[in-house]
Amino acid sequence: MKQDDIFDSLLQTPVHIIDILPQQVPKGFGGQYFDIEEYLLQDAQRLPLFRRFAALVLKLNCYYDLEVRLGDSWQKNPPPAELVKWIVSCGENVDSYVTILIDESSSLSIDSDSLYIACYNLTPALELLLSQLVVAEGLFLRRVKE
Repeated sequence: MKQDDIFDSLLQTPVHIIDILPQQVPKGFGGQYFDIEEYLLQDAQRLPLFRRFAALVLKLNCYYDLEVRLGDSWQKNPPPAELVKWIVSCGENVDSYVTILIDESSSLSIDSDSLYIACYNLTPALELLLSQLVVAEGLFLRRVKE
């Protein structure tokens, strides 16, 4: 499928993440981080985070066409309620993910086992917009060191 090929090629591009923390925890300070991560990945804590992810993606969809993959099928600009349901259900199901293509040049990947959204090949305009949108959800956008 064309979208799968595009997404696969984007995995090789620069990565940003939308995270709960403004910067990576330095090596040597991770002891408590891992306990906190484990706690936040419990269902009761994870679902509110995935609702924030869903709210962020809805806002992004006001500015960009999105092609969303859940499982093996892609849908362009799914209805808002369906999009939210997919993202929140990703947080409910272990080993689940949602992939989002943005104008076939950038992508987001939401994984049930992560406290962040991976963002690939952000254009400067998209990076600026996301940096503004994440603030409303109490999240942070940062580039991953290469």
